Amino acid sequence: MNDMENNILNRLFSEMGESLRKLRIFSRLSKNDFLGQAEKIDATKYNFIVAIEAMIDICNRIISTKNGLSPGLFRSHQTHGRKRSF
Repeated sequence: MNDMENNILNRLFSEMGESLRKLRIFSRLSKNDFLGQAEKIDATKYNFIVAIEAMIDICNRIISTKNGLSPGLFRSHQTHGRKRSF
C-alpha cells in the first residue's frame, strides 16, 4: 500500500476508534438514564453507523488493494447483492 492509502486507512481507523469510544461511554449508563433521553439514543445510533461504515470502508479498501483494483472500484463490482470474485 502506498502512503496515501495508509493515510486513508489511518483516518478510517481513527474515526472507528472515536465512535467506539463514544459508544463505550453510553454503554456505562443505566438503562433508564439511556432510554430516558432521546439525544443519547440518537447519538448512539449515529456512532454505530459511523463505526460500521468505517469498518466497511476499511474492508473494501484492503480487499480492493489486494486484488489490484482502485478502492473506489470495489463497490461498483458489487451488484444486486452479489459479490463478484476477483
